Amino acid sequence: MSNQNSSNLDSYILNAILDHSRKFIAVIDCDFKYLAFSQAYFDGIKKFYGTQITLGMNLQDALVQLPVERAKEIANFSKALRGEAFTVTGEFGNPSLERNYYEVRYTPIYDNNKKLIGALQIANDYTYTKRAEENVKNLTNQLNLALEAAQIGSWHWNLVNNTVTFNERYRELFGLPNTDNIKVEVIFDRIHPSDLQRVFHEVNVSVTGKSFFETEFRVLLANQVIRWVTGLGQVYCDAKGNPSYMLGINLDITDKKQSEERLYTQQEQLANIAKLLSISETASNLAHELNQPLTAIATYAQLCTSQIENNKFDQQELLNHLKHIAKQSLRTGEIIHKIKEFTKHKSLSCELTSIDDLINETLEHITYLKRAYTLNIVLNLAQNIPLINIDKIHLQQVIINIILNALEAMPTDNDHDNQISIATALNNNYAEIFIKNNGAPINEETQKKIFDNYFTTKASGMGIGLSMCRTILEAHRGNLILLYSSKEKGTCFKLSLPIH
Repeated sequence: MSNQNSSNLDSYILNAILDHSRKFIAVIDCDFKYLAFSQAYFDGIKKFYGTQITLGMNLQDALVQLPVERAKEIANFSKALRGEAFTVTGEFGNPSLERNYYEVRYTPIYDNNKKLIGALQIANDYTYTKRAEENVKNLTNQLNLALEAAQIGSWHWNLVNNTVTFNERYRELFGLPNTDNIKVEVIFDRIHPSDLQRVFHEVNVSVTGKSFFETEFRVLLANQVIRWVTGLGQVYCDAKGNPSYMLGINLDITDKKQSEERLYTQQEQLANIAKLLSISETASNLAHELNQPLTAIATYAQLCTSQIENNKFDQQELLNHLKHIAKQSLRTGEIIHKIKEFTKHKSLSCELTSIDDLINETLEHITYLKRAYTLNIVLNLAQNIPLINIDKIHLQQVIINIILNALEAMPTDNDHDNQISIATALNNNYAEIFIKNNGAPINEETQKKIFDNYFTTKASGMGIGLSMCRTILEAHRGNLILLYSSKEKGTCFKLSLPIH
């Protein structure tokens, strides 16, 4: 190849590079005149300086629109024309437009005889990279502010050299010395001995499995103070797929754990109180419900004793009294069993029963009352009421309880006609029992509280009678209400029970 051909090829290659390069390239001679420039440089000067440059134009004339930038550029080219090669970085361009970031290299140019003949400028636009760095920095600052506001400790564990870097909050959480990074063993030493093996295993599984982990553990500080923390971490790998580092956060959850501990203690205490209340409720129910059969037993026993002491007894009558005592004794055992089961499990032992049989058998249990009270019991039982599925013992106690309450509201003198009427009715799918008495009415204030637990108007009462009665009716999917109570009409309670 001839020298002429070689020269033409070099010129062609140079022009191709200048036309297609994205870099800002310019060559000037010692008089600051352009010898060559890239298309990118041409476009840049036109954009920022408003000048359309040409070969042979003086650099100083091209940059006349921006005196400050012009002075910097002339100074840098002058330095290169003195034989010095150097690089500058920073913002360049028209202040009225968006500023760009460039890395600019200035290099002196020599001929074959090592004579300085010009200078070369190659500028690399790294605005995109710079903006990305600024965005990352802003996001990092925002993240750090969020972590600081939330009191979250953050950390970076280099799995290659086993060192950990962290923020100030993490240092406080673990009581670490004031250094930029620390060996991971120092951090593991801060973990409570009872939790160390578990946490070490979970972290090791995460590292080997290149996965996420989450755990809770205690930190034992130098002053023996225990701090609960929750930890989250994620493993990241290098280009070869090997675990390279782990990023994570820790949060102080001591207050949460202490609250949970207090709640657990309170729940235990409440459970113990509930047991005591259950025992108390069972004892109260037993005392209340056993009062009637024990009173009956005592009454019949006194009759037997009196007749024997006075030597005035009929053998058959005495036998009847003893049978009543035996019957009430057996009933006492049944009541104890029923109350115990109902209080413990709220369960019933139901059987199909005629409502007439329920009422008649109940009245048999209180025949002794006719000896203590001037009492007239009137029955008005409806015909053809279907069978009801009930726990007979419980329902008998409900009826007896209401009758006993009625007797206590009645005067004891013989001038008053004490009367209790019991009526039944069929209302849709419910059998209804109405127990009415003509004693003193219940005042309005008492009516509002009559079914409340432990409410009583009796000096020696326990306040569980009517409350327990309603609970028993509700367990049968029925209801007990005070229908009315007045001086004119008397007092009436209504029991509702679903038909089988």
